[in-house]
Parts: sequence; C-alpha cells; structure tokens
Amino acid sequence: MSIQMPDGKKLVKEIANALPLYCYIDNSTKQLLAKKGVPISDKTRLKIFEVKYMGEAGGITCVVERPDGEGILAVSATQVNFLDEGDIYEKINEYKDARLKWLRQEEQKDKLLGRGGRINIVEKNRDGSIKFSVDGDKEIITIPRQADPSAKISMNSPCPCGSGKKYKKCCGVRR
Repeated sequence: MSIQMPDGKKLVKEIANALPLYCYIDNSTKQLLAKKGVPISDKTRLKIFEVKYMGEAGGITCVVERPDGEGILAVSATQVNFLDEGDIYEKINEYKDARLKWLRQEEQKDKLLGRGGRINIVEKNRDGSIKFSVDGDKEIITIPRQADPSAKISMNSPCPCGSGKKYKKCCGVRR
C-alpha cells in the first residue's frame, strides 16, 4: 500500500498565511542543538516566522527564532511538535504523520532495491551551498550554506535535509 503525501506546496501557503505559529523542538533535535551550543528546554516554545517547501525530499522547513536571540534555526516540520490547537495545527500534524510514514516507506523501498538513498549531490558551490537531485533529475533543490561552516554534523544525527534518515545514510553518504 502506497502512502500518499499531502500537497506540501499548498500547505506551506496556508501555514504562511497563519504565521506566526509556535512549536516545540523534538528530543533528538534538542540534543543535536545542545551539542552545537544552543540549549533548548522542554518548555521552550519557538516562534515560526517563515516556512519553505524543500520539495519531496526535504519536505516543509520551519524557520524559527533561536531562544537565545542569537539568530535563527531552520528545522524540518517532522522534527518539531505542534501542540497548539486550531485547524492549521491539525493540518500540519496530519502532514507530519503522513510524511514520517512516507519516509519510512521510501527507506524500505530503497533497502529492497539495494539503493543507498534517493538523494544525490549534483554539485557543491563555492559559496558553500549544495545542489542535489531526487530520483535522478526529476527535482533539483539547492540548500544554502550553513551559518557556521565549521560546525560538523554527527554521522548518527538526523539529516538536516529533513529526510528522517541518519546523516550517514542520507546526505553524508561517502562517495
């Protein structure tokens, strides 16, 4: 049975019209951020002030203000919890649940087909941004350079692209 993803582009427009919204970071992302010097408590409610659709591979990304006021964070909608009430929060949670199921399904397909993943790096630009394709050349997405280029991502941490896979099984695949 194939899981159908809700229309991410349409949902991003609805979310953008409802901004600002609020979320809580999930535990694995909290731990990763703490290692990077951005401690976030369980009670820290973050304000989402922008959302972007990163294509099928990246899903919906929420741009939030850092709790320490030292900038912003871009976090996948699958890595945050939306506990507030209202129609838009219900739609976001439905999307999140469907996306997580879809990602697990895609991971299983990749294992069955012996593929290392659906994401392939196309080029690394001089400015530090990375272009990658999903399933060949069907879709090309550019991710801007990280704010701190010296920051290293743990191979076992969730991939920052929002795929739901570990970094070492996704964008960190050694070529």
